[in-house]
Amino acid sequence: MLVERSEQSGGLKLGLVGLLIAVGVLSWLLWGASNAASQAADQLCDPLDGVNFTDVSDTDYAAGYILCAKVLRLATGKTDGTFAPNEHITRAQMATFLIRLWRDSLNKTCPTTTTPFTDIANNSARQDITCLYALGITKGATPTTFEPNATLTTSQITRFLARLLNKTNPNACDLTGNELAKAAQCLVGLNIAPNTAEAQSSTQATRAQMIVYLIGT
Repeated sequence: MLVERSEQSGGLKLGLVGLLIAVGVLSWLLWGASNAASQAADQLCDPLDGVNFTDVSDTDYAAGYILCAKVLRLATGKTDGTFAPNEHITRAQMATFLIRLWRDSLNKTCPTTTTPFTDIANNSARQDITCLYALGITKGATPTTFEPNATLTTSQITRFLARLLNKTNPNACDLTGNELAKAAQCLVGLNIAPNTAEAQSSTQATRAQMIVYLIGT
C-alpha cells in the first residue's frame, strides 16, 4: 500500500496529505517536461544577458532565437560582430552548430577517430566535422568528401537534427523506413519544426533558420 494504515487518525491524515502533495508535484513535473519543447526563445534565455549581433534587430525574423544562441555560445558570429542571418548555411557551419550543442550545452564528448574526407584538412570546422562523422550523424557528401562549403536544404537539417536527437536519446525519433518523413514528423511533434512541409523542404536554409531549429532542439 502507498500509505500504511495508522492507529491514529492524525497519522493517516498526514500520510494522505503527503501523498497528495507528492502526486501534485509529480504531475507538475510531467506537465513541465511535456511542454518544455514549446517554450519560446525568450523563455529559455534572459534577453538581459547580452545584446544581439549588430546586424540583427529586435524585429527581425528569429531575433530572439539568435540572441539566445549567442547567450548560450552556440553562435559566436563573425569577427566584425555580425551574424549574417540571411546567408545560406554551409555544411561546415552546420557541423559547428551541432557539435557546440553536443559538446558545450549537453556536455557530451566526441569519439576519437579519423575521417575519410579529403576536403576538410584546411577547414576551421574540421574537428567538428570529424566529431559529426564519429557520432554517425554524417557519412559525407561522398565516401571521401564532406563538401564543407556547400549549402544545406531544410530537409538536410531535419535529418541531421533527428540523428543528433537519437544520439542523446535512442528513442527520440523513429527513423526506420522513410528517414526524411519520419524525421520531419518527429521534429514537428517536438515543436522544433513548424510543419512537415517546411521540415521536408528542398529550399536552401538560412543561418537564422538553422538557429531556430537548433534552439528548438
